[in-house]
Amino acid sequence: SFEFVAPSMSRTACNINLGILGHIDSGKTSLCRALSQVTSTASMDKHPQSQERGITLDLGFSSFSREAPGQFQEKGFEQINFCLVDCPGHASLIRTIIGGAQIVDLCCLVIDATKGIQTQTAECLVLAEIMASQLIVVLNKIDIFPEGEQEEGLKKCKAKLRRVFEKTKFGGDLPMVALSANPGSQGKPPVGVEELVETIKSHLMVPERDATGPFFFAFDHCFQVKGQGTVLTGTVLSGSIKPHMQVEITGTGITKKVKTLQMFRKPVQEAIQGDRVAMCVPALDAGDLERGLLSDGRQPTPTWDGALVVLKRIPYFQMEVKTKAKYHLTVGHSTVMATCLFFTAQGEVPGCSSSSRGVSLSKGALTQEQEAKWPSAFDFERVYDYQETLVGDDTITGGEPDPNAGKTFFALLTFEKPVTAPLGSLFIGSKFDFESHSPTCRMAFFGKLLTPIKPAVPEELKKIKIVKMKSKTGVLEKIDKADPCLYTAHGLIKKESDFSLFQGLSVVHERTGVIGKIDSLFGTAGKFKIVTKEPIMGMQVDKKGNITSNEEVVMHFRKYVHDNSKRFAQD
Repeated sequence: SFEFVAPSMSRTACNINLGILGHIDSGKTSLCRALSQVTSTASMDKHPQSQERGITLDLGFSSFSREAPGQFQEKGFEQINFCLVDCPGHASLIRTIIGGAQIVDLCCLVIDATKGIQTQTAECLVLAEIMASQLIVVLNKIDIFPEGEQEEGLKKCKAKLRRVFEKTKFGGDLPMVALSANPGSQGKPPVGVEELVETIKSHLMVPERDATGPFFFAFDHCFQVKGQGTVLTGTVLSGSIKPHMQVEITGTGITKKVKTLQMFRKPVQEAIQGDRVAMCVPALDAGDLERGLLSDGRQPTPTWDGALVVLKRIPYFQMEVKTKAKYHLTVGHSTVMATCLFFTAQGEVPGCSSSSRGVSLSKGALTQEQEAKWPSAFDFERVYDYQETLVGDDTITGGEPDPNAGKTFFALLTFEKPVTAPLGSLFIGSKFDFESHSPTCRMAFFGKLLTPIKPAVPEELKKIKIVKMKSKTGVLEKIDKADPCLYTAHGLIKKESDFSLFQGLSVVHERTGVIGKIDSLFGTAGKFKIVTKEPIMGMQVDKKGNITSNEEVVMHFRKYVHDNSKRFAQD
């Protein structure tokens, strides 16, 4: 139901979005049910297929409230309203999990205490590192341990898990709570849930909320109310919203006026960043909507055919991440295929200020670390180096640290379908075509959208100065008897080539490092003259000046990736 009455909720309550992540059948929905006092239209596996199959197929939302702990009371809050985001744990639904993780303040990672880390547990941990700054581990189903073995079983489980978490940004000392959300089938009450609530309250940091920024609202459910309009439920990512404000459904050009707002069936007069809210919008057809984004139009929300992005490899992804490969790119609740071209900046890249760090609500441990280093916009004046592979900070190549490890990586992404998203949005690149039950992490990289671009327009691509280092090799054939710095060579220039493109370019003698320049053609068979700065020593030469030893010269040059001309560029 959706009732339309007037009084507003007090801002002495702080709204916290609590993500519940974990492997399928770890007990996430049971935990949400044990915690919840108020349920929404999208909670507790209400999806018909969810009830039929017994698993969560979509994001579920419910809530509970508690008295604010000391750190919140110091900021003037008397109560915390927890919104529970129950994410599906099934492998094939990882896209939905990614969408849910982008709207949480704190994550609870639910683990079956009798099984430990499972495939989707590991992926959810990766996701939490990217999207959440705080993590609490919930060891569920402790009632399954045989009688008398629970204490020892939990001790071993915690020890194993701490070794795993030591390798993450959260560290091995993160809080762990053991409980049983649904003990047996005899109607027994949950065990340990209040301890979890107190642990959450004691570790929870007061979130920073900004009601002054541009308004963005990620909606994940909608339904029609006869005689009233369409109700959109979602999370305010940025700014604030009030009744009677105009909002735009991004990517559609549709603008509507908000009639009323509710937070879990309580009418309110304002919702700000971080709030889970339902808004009634008259004269809007719910049948045309499923998930999307609303804005107030203050900040451009482009539709992206392609994007210039800054990104970072996820270290748990075990395959190579290659240029020209295709990945599933998830931005908010949208997932599309994207072809990647990776490159790095020449020189230092200035980081961005905190005021320009995107509109996603969550900023995870990995993301917070990176965003201070990442730029807020793409610099078209810079020259960038083409890269065949996206490497991480710890990548080893040939037994040595990769020369590109630690560099700031960028990419040109070409989308198979257009995506509508705000500038600065966070994204995750994955390989969902891997076997869904494979133990391999499928998330390959994460990053931030910087600048939209149209990959099908050549003039747009030419603005990106990406250079690829190349070389051509020739062989010295003869030395001039009168001038020891003048040589005839072949093999570097084809006889049908335009010699003017090569004339004056530098070459280097491979064995000695002596530098020379291409001077003139010699005959019509592609031979040419090279003038060096000094004589090349140590060659084997016969009485006629023919060079009998193998003496190679190399022309190193740059080619701009999106320049189809045949010109060569050198420093």
